[in-house]
Amino acid sequence: MPYHHPVHASNAHEDFSSIRDEFLAAPLTYQLLLRMCRGARMAGCYALLMDGDARAFSRSLQVSGRAFAHFLPQIPAEQRITSRAAPFLDALACGDGDGAAAIARGLTAPWARDAEYEEDFLFFRFLFALLGGPAGEEGAPALLATYEKVIEGADDARLDAAWALLKRDSDGFERALGRLIARHRSYYSRMAAEAALPETDLLSEGKIFVEGLALVRLAENRGLMLSDHYPLIPSLVRPNLAATFAGDEWLTY
Repeated sequence: MPYHHPVHASNAHEDFSSIRDEFLAAPLTYQLLLRMCRGARMAGCYALLMDGDARAFSRSLQVSGRAFAHFLPQIPAEQRITSRAAPFLDALACGDGDGAAAIARGLTAPWARDAEYEEDFLFFRFLFALLGGPAGEEGAPALLATYEKVIEGADDARLDAAWALLKRDSDGFERALGRLIARHRSYYSRMAAEAALPETDLLSEGKIFVEGLALVRLAENRGLMLSDHYPLIPSLVRPNLAATFAGDEWLTY
């Protein structure tokens, strides 16, 4: 597969900045907000893959999360789909706890039955709860109990990772994370073989497991003992650089 990272990086950056300027002029849609933030995320992945630039990667994820938190109140409640809030994972992944918590408090939409799986919705609501979302950590066990009922005993690495986070079970978390990494790899390998995703997806989010990094960051914050290295989660990005960026970096990105 030919690599055109510089072109892809430029296009991803432009996707963010052009839509941001439209949002600053007038409220748009949730779908466009997600597309805008994804542009920053993909640009960050390219910076990491091309140049090993962990700072640019972290800044891009912070930009995604803070821009999402800023514009979310402008989005009609009926458009907000909780489990599609990937910028929340971006904020977690780069270590921007304040940005992630702002999203957790602001994204209170009920389960969108026709637009998302209930277990995906519950997973995000669980993560929100750990960061001071509406349910609070005391409500987290009930969310996971409902999750278990929904999947009716099916094997689910996300659920296992969530229980491990709640119980501060380092070994259990490591096992669940390994399965999530394998699932991520398998999905993108299959999509590549079937030519079912654009090259831009395969060469950015297919190479960097942002959700996995977000879970690792949350696990570290909860005191779990973790390995230094994981596939698709480069150790280069494990240091927390979020505090070095201004909260309004997204305005000049």
